[in-house]
Order: sequence, then C-alpha cells, then structure tokens
Amino acid sequence: MRAWFDRVRRQRGATLLVVNLRLLLGFAFLPAGLKKVLGQRFTEASNVGPFHDFLHAFYATGGFYRFVGVLQLVVATLLMTQTFGTLGALMALPIFTAITVLCWSTGAVFTGVMTTLMWLGTLLVCAWEHERLIGV
Repeated sequence: MRAWFDRVRRQRGATLLVVNLRLLLGFAFLPAGLKKVLGQRFTEASNVGPFHDFLHAFYATGGFYRFVGVLQLVVATLLMTQTFGTLGALMALPIFTAITVLCWSTGAVFTGVMTTLMWLGTLLVCAWEHERLIGV
C-alpha cells in the first residue's frame, strides 16, 4: 500500500490536485468566517427547523460566534499556504467534522453532502501529508 501511495505522490497531476484541493477548502472557510467575524447572521432569522434553530442559537452566543469565525479565517489562511497547509488541514478536520455531524443530525441534507465532501477532501490532504503527521 505504501509503495502505491508513494508512486501516486510522485505524479505531478496528483500533487496539483492536492494543492488545488487545499486552496478550495481554504476558500470555503472565507465567507463563513467573514460573516461570523463581522457579526452577520449565517441564515435568515425567518428560517426555522432544527438546523436553522441551531444556527440562530449559535449566532446568539456573540463572542463565541465571532471566535469560531476567527478560527475559520486562520484555518483558511493556513490551508492556502504551502508551508502551513498541513497544520491548516489538521485544524480544519475537527471543524468540518462538527459541521458535517450537525448537518446530518438536523436533516440538512444538501449541506450535509457538501460538508461531507469537504471533510473527505480534508482527510485526503491529511493522508497526503502523512509523513509530516507521524510525529504528531
């Protein structure tokens, strides 16, 4: 298995895929993080249901809402750098995990599918950098 993975890692196309994936994941955090840092609602106040009720309660926390936004912006920045991309992927993993579990547990299917794909992409980036992670 390791020999196969090492062969894949030597291919330029695979490397470009992972670099672009890191950039896309980083850009995915930007709008959500900015909304939170600026204190804007993530969903309209008129929306109802378990998913939206959670987001309304999350927004109502104020400082915690903004703190999560700052973390999302930090993760976005780290993911979009060559040097700190692995750290960004490690930090993104629990965030995407929490968002994905929230979506599936509240019935937000479309968002659940999207966040599951982002979570899988983050796992791929972490697997790609497995040699750097061995010491962690």
